[in-house]
Amino acid sequence: MSNTTSFLQTNFFVTGQAQTASNIGVALNGSQPFTIAAWVQFGSLQNTANILVQDGTFAFGVVGRQAFVQIVGMPTLWSNGSSNPISENDWTYLACVFTGNMLQIYIDGELDTQATIKGSAPAGSNPIVIGSNLQGNLNCVRVYSSALSLSQILDAMFDPDPSQAYAAYFDFSINPPADTSGHNLPLTLTSGATVMNVVPSVSLTGTAYCQPIRDANTNPGGAGNDAYTIQAWIYVDNPNVIGATSDIIPAGQAILVNQPLDAQSGVALYLYYDTNVNAYRFASLRGDISVASNSLLSNATVSYGRWINVATTYDPATATLSIYVNGAIDTSNSSFGAISPLSAPNVLVAGAVIADQPSSAWTLQGYVQSVDIWSICLDAAAIAQWQNGYPLMEPGLVSHYDFAQALPRDEVDGTPIGLADTAWLKPQTNSVRPGQGPAQVHLYDAEPGYAQLPPEQMASIRASISFDDVPDLDRLLDEAMRSDLEGRLVALMPPEMRAQFRGRLESAWVRARTMMRERPFDMRCIITHHKIAGEHILIHHTPEKSIVVFRAPEESISDCNMWRIQMIWSVVSALLTIFGIYATLTQKAMDFINTKILQNRPLMTVITQNLTLANVTGVFGTLAILQNYGVLWPLIKIALSYLSWYLLGRLVVKILVALFGTAAAVAETIAELVVAAAYIVYVWAQQPSNCPLIPSSSEARKIHV
Repeated sequence: MSNTTSFLQTNFFVTGQAQTASNIGVALNGSQPFTIAAWVQFGSLQNTANILVQDGTFAFGVVGRQAFVQIVGMPTLWSNGSSNPISENDWTYLACVFTGNMLQIYIDGELDTQATIKGSAPAGSNPIVIGSNLQGNLNCVRVYSSALSLSQILDAMFDPDPSQAYAAYFDFSINPPADTSGHNLPLTLTSGATVMNVVPSVSLTGTAYCQPIRDANTNPGGAGNDAYTIQAWIYVDNPNVIGATSDIIPAGQAILVNQPLDAQSGVALYLYYDTNVNAYRFASLRGDISVASNSLLSNATVSYGRWINVATTYDPATATLSIYVNGAIDTSNSSFGAISPLSAPNVLVAGAVIADQPSSAWTLQGYVQSVDIWSICLDAAAIAQWQNGYPLMEPGLVSHYDFAQALPRDEVDGTPIGLADTAWLKPQTNSVRPGQGPAQVHLYDAEPGYAQLPPEQMASIRASISFDDVPDLDRLLDEAMRSDLEGRLVALMPPEMRAQFRGRLESAWVRARTMMRERPFDMRCIITHHKIAGEHILIHHTPEKSIVVFRAPEESISDCNMWRIQMIWSVVSALLTIFGIYATLTQKAMDFINTKILQNRPLMTVITQNLTLANVTGVFGTLAILQNYGVLWPLIKIALSYLSWYLLGRLVVKILVALFGTAAAVAETIAELVVAAAYIVYVWAQQPSNCPLIPSSSEARKIHV
């Protein structure tokens, strides 16, 4: 199978484990500093689940909903299971640090608990075991021969520094799992530990189906004789298993339908059960399904229990309907002409409508990962290209239904997709033999990084960072702080949390203002704009370094548009900074901001209403609006396309919890965004004259480097 959204993980099935050497380059007996960090998913938290153990010396794992770390002969350190419980099924980033005299536990990049300890255990001679008693999955276990700081733990969660020296990097997302630190430590899976291929998707059984909510713009074939392409990734279960229990094999299974099947208009891509060969064929329909000549059937039959990319195209110039299977042409027929127009589509994914009602007999039995709908007839080369690509910015793409994320949406316009009956987001998984499995695939080929400034020039810029060029900044910050403390964020909190939240918000503002005056780089979210040698340059400053995240010729972007981009990117980047990610504003990300955000006047109107507040209420509100309009996650995916699908999947879950989780989680996010809000106050004060945040149509079209 070739599929852009799949990854490998190792499942330990309780009895499974991985074993390596007793000497991994760092002693775990308390005689020297170390750090151990792991991405782990717990399927059950009933008993002890070990992440890394050296019998008689050291143990790091979870019992119930508490993480623990123990150096033998010293008190066990436990995480706070009541205020920060470990959860089942969610992926968690756990780390333990020994500084030389203190043990620490981190959960998802945040310090949970710590304690001072003394002494050391005997030097370990037993082999180190990973994943024993773990009913769940591992992505990686990293071991460092130093005590990472809080910021280093956070930065390594999603985007580890490749220059960081590892004692060991046990990578369980490759097949076979191995130590990729360069030290080539042995790693052996035993007792049933198995590498699994994981495909994020929607699972469909019985009468399940998916329905885009009010997605009236998606209507392939709706004009009667218009060009279109429908392309989907699907996985079909073996119908003989269904037949064994019900004695019925469905005559058809829908992939995408925009019509009642018994109507005279609309189109469909579906599976047709051919009783002559006792197998399904792919079928493309134009018009009433009861007329046999309205459907084109594939030559190929459907392979069960594997992922397939299927596409259909219609070219009105030649009246040609075509079917492609796994990127190659299967069949074409030029006898398909115009059909009755369809003015009110009823689009369903993996289900069909008969007599204006969803038909329980037409559910696709299996999985769907994505469906792309185009208003153009793609040629064979484009079909092959986009079966593994991410076409979001391509002309002619009408809808990209993405079921590989936590909230399925049409990523073109943000339309949510409803999951009906028993449809649910559940990845399709299967074990793989050693050496098998997908290569790590990214959304796009990596864009060349921006050239960095010479060290001495960057040092000079860092030394010059100051907020003194806005004379009334203190007054503006006072107003922002006061409006937050008296505004709707506090009122929206549960009554029992309001006083505590208000106090935390006030403390966060005091801390942010102190950092602006005394330690600006600790803010971590500063993105400054400079004009150097005829170029616009954006630089993201962190405590450790400063990074060029964008540069372009001055003549390509006006000062006004550059400020708009800086505002939007500063807000999005502030959210990523919470998770230790410093993203580059790539050309594709720039194009996305231009076409999907700045040129979307209704969206920009609401964003302006929020950012004009110039406070954390406005920053948080802008992020929520970007998510609700369906543009936040696509922008993040484009900007972070260098990350693996595994890490992108973990990130979206963390972001959704941060923005729309429990009141406590949202309160935490808001408090962390106060620093960004303080900086947004500064950037807003630098607004060029005669430069509203909403660009005119002609201005927005000029933002292209």
